[in-house]
Amino acid sequence: MSYLYGDSTPSKLEVNFVDFLGDCLDCCAHLLGSTESLRREAERGDTLRRAADADAKRLERLASAVSSAVKDVPVIQGDDHATRCAVAIVRSSSDLVRSEIEQVNAALQSELANIDVARGAERLSCEKAFETLLLQHDLPQSTRGLSLQMQPNAPYAARLRVSTPYGVAGMLELDVPSSNLYGHPLRIDRVIERLEVQGPDVGGWLHKQGTMRPQRLDKLHLTYLDLGADESSIKLRAAADGSGSGFDVLVRSEGPRVTLKRVGDREGAGEMSFDVEDPDAGSLLKLLEKLEGPAQELTSHRKALVEAHLDDRLLRDHEDPGLLVERLIKVIAPVVQEIARRSPTASELVLKRLVAGGRREEIFVTKAELRAKIDPLPPALRAVFDPLGLRETSGGRPSSVPPPLPTTTPAHGTDPATLVMARRASAPEARPAPDARPAPDARTGEPPRPASAPPRPGGAAGALEVDLANEALDSSDAPGLGVPRRN
Repeated sequence: MSYLYGDSTPSKLEVNFVDFLGDCLDCCAHLLGSTESLRREAERGDTLRRAADADAKRLERLASAVSSAVKDVPVIQGDDHATRCAVAIVRSSSDLVRSEIEQVNAALQSELANIDVARGAERLSCEKAFETLLLQHDLPQSTRGLSLQMQPNAPYAARLRVSTPYGVAGMLELDVPSSNLYGHPLRIDRVIERLEVQGPDVGGWLHKQGTMRPQRLDKLHLTYLDLGADESSIKLRAAADGSGSGFDVLVRSEGPRVTLKRVGDREGAGEMSFDVEDPDAGSLLKLLEKLEGPAQELTSHRKALVEAHLDDRLLRDHEDPGLLVERLIKVIAPVVQEIARRSPTASELVLKRLVAGGRREEIFVTKAELRAKIDPLPPALRAVFDPLGLRETSGGRPSSVPPPLPTTTPAHGTDPATLVMARRASAPEARPAPDARPAPDARTGEPPRPASAPPRPGGAAGALEVDLANEALDSSDAPGLGVPRRN
């Protein structure tokens, strides 16, 4: 199924990427948290080793000091009592020191064993988190392979292989329902009534005489099927338990397309293969097509993760599972950015898909929901997700510009004097020059006389406070101070 972007333009997405993104972030957050725990446990182990080494060295110096002190005590010749005591002291101190060092090492090994258990549990939890993701989704840019192996009186054993170009791979066990074609051992005539190709008979094949005659394949049983991106193989045998003689069919994406090999029922029997030409090649390709359809249905019946690899190393043994997160984010970031760019609102990631009746179904997730999955991580680890552009900004669009400083009036409770001084500092051109004189009276031509005023309490400082307070009350630029204005 193909999906549309939020602006209803076509996309190349064939899966519900919005659903995948949420589960992917859950997995990535877990992997990063476990990686941090692994690092801390490793550092704790190094600290314990250094401390134990320092304790052992101090104990050894103590033993050396005791031995030196005993040697420095003069012993009179023939004083057997002092000699015996000195020897006993040195021997006793050496035994005590040795015992203490053994206890230090035993305690260290016990702590290191606990650390190994904790680190092993963290690695297993990483694999479990990755399993949860793979059971629901395919990885971006991944290729799949599928194999089915016959089991006596049981459904085929089915496994799904997943590999990526960025070093991540996994193998999943699939559940095979009894209703599926592979719920029971399969004979070829159940899918094709009559399948006949030209091939050497048994005698001619084993003696390399090359006698060709029609070979009936529809009476054989499917013992193994492998479906790959570039190559697929089919193994057919005579007996229902997979034993006996038969044929192996190899189909390639490039020529020669089909190769047939006859397999004998005796160990060491000669085997030969040859390229199959039309029309037999077409018949075998049709067989592969018939087998492939029911097999691909099993890919949605994912049961458990068999193993996962990161750079050809098992994920459960990897020292840095966080590498998987970095590579996944690098791959999905361009897709997330494109979905965000084409979504109607900046706070959501939106996709659409066509449904019956000429309607479109909208699928969306808010960026806040996605951020909530990674918010418990420390800031340094959250930075790994920055390429996704999920950070909250004004208008919902990512921005690296800091917000402007506030230019509004200070909040209620601001000191009036501070307010007035700030106003004056912000408008220096409104202040009179220091040497400015008052304008003369227009009628008399003399400078105006200062008006008399009653003395103000508190001296010059108190007068300044009252002036500033009055100016604040008179000012129309200071609303919200909670003081009534004078008329």
